[in-house]
Amino acid sequence: SGGFPHLNDFAKPLDSVEQYEIGSDSWEPVDALNEERGDKQLINLNGKIYAIGGEGKVDSGPGITVDDPLVVLAGGSIVLDTVEVLDIAADGDTAEWVTKGDMPASLFRFGASGWVEEGSDDGVIFVFGGQVGFEAECECFRTTEKVMVFNPSQSKVLGQSAPSTGMANSVVVGHVVAAAAIVMMLA
Repeated sequence: SGGFPHLNDFAKPLDSVEQYEIGSDSWEPVDALNEERGDKQLINLNGKIYAIGGEGKVDSGPGITVDDPLVVLAGGSIVLDTVEVLDIAADGDTAEWVTKGDMPASLFRFGASGWVEEGSDDGVIFVFGGQVGFEAECECFRTTEKVMVFNPSQSKVLGQSAPSTGMANSVVVGHVVAAAAIVMMLA
């Protein structure tokens, strides 16, 4: 889904999404994302697919033009904070991407993992590190060490914290081991 294709010199992300059909050994289109996005994360949680954050490109918009110095410095990039969800299992061929809420910060090029506690129908999405919006002062997209916990059933972020030094981007061994300690810190 989405991404930066070579067809346009990697300059503009796509919004197209396809699913692989095992029986026919073919790719079939599904509903397009609401926002074109590359450098995002896709998470499968409880049979739903979440598209989180990512990078878009600005051609122009309200109050922003490609001549805006900040847009020029950032290479026309904008960093997204939106979360979209697609529920193919429930909605079948009529499934549509629905905006499910925002993260507390715009973020791209990060790690993420879904986690469902045994015996629970709900789950959470852990977001690890990444890059934040463009900063004119350094002429860069700074990185962050924050870990965010997003509860999609409530469309809200449960908390965020900075991990201890040396924590891995994401560690999954049956459960999100690295994130389990963060949940206790946020409680």
